[in-house]
Amino acid sequence: MLDAIIGLLQQGPPSSETTMDRQIRNRLRYESLLGDDSPKGASLQSQEDIARSLRLLGDSNIAPRPKEKPNLLTRIKFVENELLKNYSPEVAAAIMGNIDVESSFDPNKKQILNDGTVGKGRGLFQMEMGGPMFTAYQQYIKNNNMPNTGGSQINFVMQALKDDSVYDIGSGNRKKLQDAFKTGNVDLITREFSKRFLRPGKPHLNRRLKSARKFSQQIR
Repeated sequence: MLDAIIGLLQQGPPSSETTMDRQIRNRLRYESLLGDDSPKGASLQSQEDIARSLRLLGDSNIAPRPKEKPNLLTRIKFVENELLKNYSPEVAAAIMGNIDVESSFDPNKKQILNDGTVGKGRGLFQMEMGGPMFTAYQQYIKNNNMPNTGGSQINFVMQALKDDSVYDIGSGNRKKLQDAFKTGNVDLITREFSKRFLRPGKPHLNRRLKSARKFSQQIR
């Protein structure tokens, strides 16, 4: 189909036609193929094919735009909904406060060090490459044939908080976290999750608490 479209767009150019003239002619044909008065219309796939053809013919402006990354509010809402499947609003807010500080809710986040170089932290929870949590997570998504997404990262953490089937954080740590979850105290849960699960080098605890409190007021 792609070759046929290129042939259609290339056919019949005047011998004196400039590159600009050719691009204008091709763009007009493109728009006519996509227009409401087109006898057949154009499916999304054919639109992409036509646009790809125009790019090959030298009109890069008509090429399909890359998909935009979900905005921050969309990412926050996604994490909130995933956590609320298993936890109370207070627990969700506390975990979200930690995620906010760790990665700003970006599942593809790479740690940037003070000197501007890339560190080992990856994902929502900034699991360190080569570390036990990151290694366990990689095995988890491999065993379950899952892509590396925010949903996969959250599901891994929720399973690790439940038992040691995917990652052993230590029975004592898990028990204290589970007890904290039952209190419904957002500040306590935020501190315990940071201390016993994430164990960051520099906790920035005040920022975690401030963010968790904000989310606790928003989640209903």
